[in-house]
Amino acid sequence: MDRSKEGAFFVFLDTLSLLSAPTAFLHIERAKNCWAFQFSVACIVCTLVDIVQILLGIVAYFYPIWFRRTPFYRQILQKTERHSFHLYYNIFLLVWTFLFFSHILFTGVSILSVQLRRPFLFVPQLVILLLIILSFLGILSVSTTISVVSDDTMLAPCILSILFLFFYGLFLAITVACFQYLWTEYAEIQRILAKSKTVHFKEKTRKK
Repeated sequence: MDRSKEGAFFVFLDTLSLLSAPTAFLHIERAKNCWAFQFSVACIVCTLVDIVQILLGIVAYFYPIWFRRTPFYRQILQKTERHSFHLYYNIFLLVWTFLFFSHILFTGVSILSVQLRRPFLFVPQLVILLLIILSFLGILSVSTTISVVSDDTMLAPCILSILFLFFYGLFLAITVACFQYLWTEYAEIQRILAKSKTVHFKEKTRKK
């Protein structure tokens, strides 16, 4: 078999393999629709929880007297000057509200990334989720410490922190799984497109 026939033979094999590309795209699309729906439902539930967190921050801002009745205030901040207390308190609530508002925003970006097949858009949401989990870990640690070293029991903050840690940890696991699947899908699409370009290049070379 001479070189011209050998080259034509390999181009023919590549063309046959390329014919399976629409089937591969169809398989990818069906799988994407399945897990994208599940991820969207998880995002909606998580957004509702984020809204609850923001509302709690707003209520705490307008009614700081409720915070002053907690063991956390009596054990840590009671001796703080009034001006300093309001400054730290408002900064904490501002960061708290901004954190969950950002998570709602980046959750929408993650849903958009599923439609655009851009796994890199998942990264901001992963970062925000890690910050939220670290925040609840800090609240749980402080609440547990106060309950152990003092006569005050902070049972409710501990239970709520554990529940929110479980919820956001579960959502983080779902988000990581979706990110990995989207990255695999993105790599597969790039491989198919690269193969298509290679076949077209060989055909043009053979015609010349």
